[in-house]
This record gives sequence, structure tokens and C-alpha cells, in this order.
Amino acid sequence: MTRNILVVANHFPPEAIGGAEVVAHRQALALRQRGFEVTVLAGAIPREGFESGALRVDEVDGLTVYRLAVQSHSPDGNFHWPAAAARLRAIVESCGVDIVHFHNVTGLGANLIAEARSLGCRTVVTLHDHWGFCFKNTRLHADGQVCSNAEDCGSCLSTIVQSATAIPIRLRRDYVAWCLEQADLLISPSAYMADAYEQSGVIRRRATVLSNGVNNDAIPVSIVASDDEVSFVAFAYLGEHKGIPVLLKAAERLAAEPALQGRWSLTIAGHGHLEPEVRQAAADKRFKGALRYAGRLKHEEALALLGESDVAVLASVWPENEPVTMLEAISTGTAQLASRLGGNLELVDEDASGLMFPAGDAKALAAAMRRFILEPGLATSFGAYNAARRERFAERESIDRLEQVLAALEPEPDLEEIVVLCVGDAPPADLPLAIQNLYGMEAGDRPIRLVWHEWAGIDLWRQARLVWFWGGDGRLDPTLLSRALRYGVPVLAPEGSPTLAAAGVMGAPYRSLLEAMAWIASLQDVPSMDGFRARAGSGARLLNAGAARSSFLLSSKQPA
Repeated sequence: MTRNILVVANHFPPEAIGGAEVVAHRQALALRQRGFEVTVLAGAIPREGFESGALRVDEVDGLTVYRLAVQSHSPDGNFHWPAAAARLRAIVESCGVDIVHFHNVTGLGANLIAEARSLGCRTVVTLHDHWGFCFKNTRLHADGQVCSNAEDCGSCLSTIVQSATAIPIRLRRDYVAWCLEQADLLISPSAYMADAYEQSGVIRRRATVLSNGVNNDAIPVSIVASDDEVSFVAFAYLGEHKGIPVLLKAAERLAAEPALQGRWSLTIAGHGHLEPEVRQAAADKRFKGALRYAGRLKHEEALALLGESDVAVLASVWPENEPVTMLEAISTGTAQLASRLGGNLELVDEDASGLMFPAGDAKALAAAMRRFILEPGLATSFGAYNAARRERFAERESIDRLEQVLAALEPEPDLEEIVVLCVGDAPPADLPLAIQNLYGMEAGDRPIRLVWHEWAGIDLWRQARLVWFWGGDGRLDPTLLSRALRYGVPVLAPEGSPTLAAAGVMGAPYRSLLEAMAWIASLQDVPSMDGFRARAGSGARLLNAGAARSSFLLSSKQPA
């Protein structure tokens, strides 16, 4: 059994203490205690003297942590970073790593998964949010509604910029999906998240559901007997997706009721871009001193505050996975109050461990808070229920299962995919819309992956079925054309383009974007290509599939 593991996360304590970071830290420590050699590669926020790409070595609780100052957190640059892959390669080779366990990697790059696999490592990815098919991670549209169509990324962001070229967002999504499917195992802490990935239709590997659990050994039960004041507490990133505006509106409703004055308090702890708004609200007279802002707390401080509170509130408007704050409420014996969506439904036993409300509904949230205030003993009853069930969520049980999973980990066979490498310096204006609607032509169980050529390494070139040159001011780079011909990959290019002439018999013409889409869709009817000869034959079949009907008509002028 391999016992040398590299844990990869885009943030790691003590620099960040969000849910995914806490989990990565706790699992790394637990595996080390069980005899694993554990090393950590983590992203870090760049600053003066520690610019993007710089690497430093820290020690956290006895763990060696390589911190890499990230390149970007924007959708254009947070998913593919060759320099980070080079760092990972060096760590794997110098430390003798056998297994790489990825947590969130936005900022470091999804390409690290493929890099680890190319090094012969077994690869595991824990899915903490929706990053594998949603560039926002949250599934939220700009209007705050939860997206139900993974093909609709273009409605939030139509293009990203690569080498000064605006390319359709689908290329980013397809590349990230391809990288995720290089993993030998996907783990989802909740059944909700596993289902979300499966229902997206983008990722075909079914995730294994394995709760992160909670470290009960470090968290004492602390059931608070409600007195005249019910104390609510919310730990969250201070952003819209965490429902902070909804929570403030609900608190304002309660503060406007004279009969409730002095009978409740709400403490908000965390940091984020809405911090000025929360600070201002806490000082505003309209809340009559009931709203308090605790700032950014250390994890131990947050647990202590949770243990002193009656009700833990999670007002998220995005579908959470397995929120740590709800797990820790169970462990401390604290009543829960959460929005009714995502993984929250798996942690809150409504009317037994806590109350729930429709996401985004400040009036309903205020009503639920009011019920806790007006029903003495309700929070204590719910807290006792949570304390009684906390062993069901014990972290040691989760680590037992994780260790078993790692012991049985075997390399997964490649999934058959239709990879189309894309290139062009000036895409047509309607290209993003055409590509976004390509899914209407897709059928069968072999997804079409449109990938920007700059992201393609040897593995992607070996899988490539087509190089699509969508035109521009010049012709296809001779180096790219040479590589396409060397790998036996047909080139799809606009009719009359110099690139088409240069591709010779391996060139396929199209006269419109609709025709180009038809060419790409026809790949689903062409068998997979193994080796140059098979590729050449399949290339010919592809050319036949896309040729005009007149090409097959016989005449006396052009006999067979």
C-alpha cells in the first residue's frame, strides 16, 4: 500500500480557515497520525516580496507546506497554470509521492490533476463546490437564481481572454472537465454534490460520497440553556452568496418589533467584501444593539463562540456542499437554522435539530428566528438532539473510510472523449453563441471537449480528433500544423483559407459556423483512432462525413 501523499489546496491554514481549508488541514493531520508521509502544496495570496509564482516552505502543525503565490483568481487564469504544474512535478519527484489528493484548485490550476497522473501518481479529488462545471463555483446567476443548465455558462460570461484572444467560455469548462476526469477517484462530501455533478452532464465519473466529518475529540458539547436572550451566530464569508444581505434584512425585521427588544442578539463573524456593510449595520441604531460583528476569528475562537450560542445560522443562497458550520453545530450541541437547499438538507433534521427556510427569503428567515425567540426551550431541545447524534458525523469514521479508499485506489481507464483543439486569432463575433448551442447536436456517451490549443500537452494531442482553425488575420501556426499532421489529426478550416491548402489531404473545409458545428458533431459517428494508420483512415471517414452530397455524384465529366 502506498503511504506517501501530497495534499493540494488553493488555500491552507493559518492563512485561510474556510470549510475546504479546515477539511484539508484536518485530513492531512489525521493521515499523518496513521502513518502516512504527508506533504502539502497550497496556494497563497501574493504580496510585496512574495510575488506570483514565488514559492516558500512553511511548517504547520508538523506538516511541511509549500506555499505558492497564485497567479490569478479570475476565470481567465485560475484554471490552467503551467508554472504550478512544474512546482508540483518537482515536489512529487523530490518527496517520492505516490498519491496526490486535490481539494479546491482554482488559482493553482486544474491542469495539476493531469500533471500528477502523467507522473504515475494515483489521483483523488474532493469536490468541495461546483468548480468542475461552474466557473463561479456557486451555480448562481447574476440575479441570484440557482442555475439549472450547465450549458448556459455563456449567459454569465461569454468569453475569457487567452493570449489576447477572446475565446468562448465553453472551452474553459471543457478543459476543466477533461482534467477532472483524469482523476482516479472523485469524492463528494454530500450526496447533493455528487448528484449535482452527475446531473450537470459535464462530468461522467460518479463521485463517491464520503462525509468530511467533524473532529468531535477537539469540540466539547456545550448545550446552552436559553435564558431571556436567544443568541444567534453566523460564521461565513461576507458575500452575497452566503446570504449576508438576507440575514441583515431578517435582523432588521426583528429589530423593528418592540416586543422582541432585548430578547435576541445576532453575531456575525467572518471577512469578505461586504465587511464594511456589516460593520456599518452593527453600529446602526436601527438594530438597537442586537447586531454584533466579531470580525475574522481563529478557528478555536469561532468554536468557542459557537459553543456559547443558542442557534447557528447559515443563510446561504447558493447550494452548499457539506457546510462545516452546520457540522460543528451538531458537534457542539447547537441548534441549527439554515436555508433549504443543497447539502444543508442532509445535515439539518427539520423540526428536530433545527429550522429551515427558503433560500433568499428574509421574511421567512425572520419568522424562523422569531420562533426561537418566542418558544422558550426550543433551541435547547434542538441542541440536545444534535449532541445525541454527533457520533454519526465523527471525523475518525470518515478518516477510516478515506484510508480504506486510498488503500484500494487503482488507476482508472481513460474515458472516451472527442477532443477538438481550437485555434484562431480573431474568432467570429457569433462564435460564442454557436459553441454554446453545440450541445443541441451532441448525442451518445462520448462528450465533445473543445480545448484551446495552448492548454494541450501530449495526452490531449494523443486524444485529439480534430484541430479547428476558426480563422483570423493569418494562417495556422506552422508548428501547430506540423504537430497536427504528425499526430494524424485532421484540420478543420474556413473554405479558401491558406491553412486549408497547407493541410492538404488532412484538411476539411467549412463555409459557415453552422457547417463547422455539423463537422464537429459528425465526430460522434467516427470510431476512435488508435495509432497513425487508424487516424488516417478515420480522418478520411471524417472528410467523407462532412463532404457535400454533390461530391458523391458520378458524371461523364468526372467518372469514378
